[in-house]
Amino acid sequence: MTGGALALASSISEMFACLVPQRVFVLPTEAVAVFTKGKEVSILRDTAFWYWPLRTYVLNFDVADKPYFTGSQKITTTDRQTVNVETQVITCVIDPERLALRSNEEEQEDLVRSMTSTAISQWFSGKTLETILADFHNRDGSLIEMANELLEYYGIKATQITIVELAVSEIVLTHFGIKETE
Repeated sequence: MTGGALALASSISEMFACLVPQRVFVLPTEAVAVFTKGKEVSILRDTAFWYWPLRTYVLNFDVADKPYFTGSQKITTTDRQTVNVETQVITCVIDPERLALRSNEEEQEDLVRSMTSTAISQWFSGKTLETILADFHNRDGSLIEMANELLEYYGIKATQITIVELAVSEIVLTHFGIKETE
């Protein structure tokens, strides 16, 4: 068979697959959002079920704890100190229905990074360098609270935020001009 014939055979088999019921197994670390025409969204966990692909769309979500690195951020504190911050956040899905309706699994990683980066930026820029260094481990939990305020809309919760690296930048004047060092 040629490439065109294989593509045609593949599309015909996909078309007929929509007419046959499909079985899905949902693991304990997953949740499935089931969108059926004319019905409300159903969220299923740790089960097996049958569905008709012609009338139903199934969306899988990993609900287990997941770690994300937010990348390096350059932030200016209230006392005009520039710090480079790199963090790791561990999240879990607390409301799969909300996540299914407002996002998808492919966007989840970017969403978590964006929301936690925003919280980190707000938390650091609202403090002096001395305060940040004194409360380096964020014992009061305000950083996680800020992240969760942003993530809650999507049904995600940050369970831990770890500051992996904190570097203070200094401006050094040289005879060649101004140079930034870390």
